[in-house]
Amino acid sequence: MISEMHELAGAIQYPLDLAGIFAFAVQGALIATRKDFDFFGTLLLAESAGVGGGLFRDLVLRVEPVAFTDLGCATAPFLATLLVFFSSRAQSWKLGWHVADAGALGIFCVTGTVKALDHGLNSPASVAIGVTTAVGGGVACSVLAREIPSSLAWDRDLYVVPALLGSGLVILLHATSTLRVATAVA
Repeated sequence: MISEMHELAGAIQYPLDLAGIFAFAVQGALIATRKDFDFFGTLLLAESAGVGGGLFRDLVLRVEPVAFTDLGCATAPFLATLLVFFSSRAQSWKLGWHVADAGALGIFCVTGTVKALDHGLNSPASVAIGVTTAVGGGVACSVLAREIPSSLAWDRDLYVVPALLGSGLVILLHATSTLRVATAVA
């Protein structure tokens, strides 16, 4: 079932992953510019936010990290950095960035959970990998920016709960043999 899902998702997963990396990278770049980081500091936060969760996932699964082998994974945060660093209006697009950030969170909790299941992890471990894939880059970015990650503060944005629900839903779909590309995207 999972390998069937993997084959079906191949055509749409890569563009979704790049869109998610870009959205998270924009969030990292916005934090950096708000703190008046230089271009390279902004790029570092964009890279950590964009690929940090997937890098952690791949290291735990003992697979070659996609963040280091795919040019798109490096290009998306670079483009996000250019957009945010050199645009005087990027900070004003808050609603759009929040929507993109929520979409990226959804993408990565699903793809992280599916990849963990595909590598033979049990359900609780797969949920943990899915959640960490979704929130890990933001945590890394916040730590580098010397901020408390929003996923650790009770009065900030909800990150862990939606990621946990999304990963749990993937496990439920998998257990009921209804995990398909359409159900994963939904």
